[in-house]
Amino acid sequence: MAPGEQVINEIHTLDLAIGYAVTERLGITLDLPLVFGRRTTREEHMGMMDFSQPQYTTRAHGIGDLRLTGDYWLWNPSEHPHGNVSVGLGLKLPTGADDKRDNFTTPGGIVDRPVDPSIQPGDGGVGFIVQVQGFRQLIGHLSLYGNAMYMLNPREDNGVRSFSMKPLDANGEAVHRDHVNSVTDQYLARLGLNYVLWPQAGLSLSLGGRIEGIPVRDLAGGDGGFRRPGYTISIEPGVSWVQGRHQLAVTAPVAVERNRQRSLAERAYRDDPNEMLRIYPASFADWNLFASYSYRF
Repeated sequence: MAPGEQVINEIHTLDLAIGYAVTERLGITLDLPLVFGRRTTREEHMGMMDFSQPQYTTRAHGIGDLRLTGDYWLWNPSEHPHGNVSVGLGLKLPTGADDKRDNFTTPGGIVDRPVDPSIQPGDGGVGFIVQVQGFRQLIGHLSLYGNAMYMLNPREDNGVRSFSMKPLDANGEAVHRDHVNSVTDQYLARLGLNYVLWPQAGLSLSLGGRIEGIPVRDLAGGDGGFRRPGYTISIEPGVSWVQGRHQLAVTAPVAVERNRQRSLAERAYRDDPNEMLRIYPASFADWNLFASYSYRF
């Protein structure tokens, strides 16, 4: 991010999910997110040179990309209540729009164009999900938990032109080479401890670490197009409550390390003083809040 520029992303996601236990060991889950995003910047509208100009906001909302996953416990849960591991495979379908548009206020007037990919509801690609999760009781009410997920997106780009490229011309249009938004892989891993504080009330506390991000190179398919690779490492406290068929959980990861890595496109342009590092501004959230409620039928 260039000096004087402040980028504010606000993204609210409501995940609607339903799961079905096919057997005691096999379960399937269907997850459809509803995404509400808005992005406030100056550079994407008026350019970087006139800091007297206000910042402007663009918005995008709609259903996100649908996910269908299946998970299988390696051991029978009824025979191994104190520790188990499940492995899962899934499919991500491009049901969310990747080309939502809004008005940008530029020196040449109002321009209608696609919003930044960071607030688009979908990415336009079919993805393949591999995940694993497990737990192990250590002593008394204290247990160890962990889970990891990697989503492969073989499609290289979605054909939607990126207007986050810099520099801009007098009309606010990108004069950079014509680039489109990349369809990137994603990953997430968590590891921590869970303690049942009040067994009669079903109240538990947790504390762990979390890493998530977008790689510079995908495992399959091309790596071109516009992307902001990097990762965030967070400390993740949480609380959960289980009572009968109801379960409520809240976690609040707080970032302790943020690493914005250079994409392949940035590395290719690093010798050009007009494009060096200015073409891909990026920022990380200081903290996130996740809340979930589930009911078992």
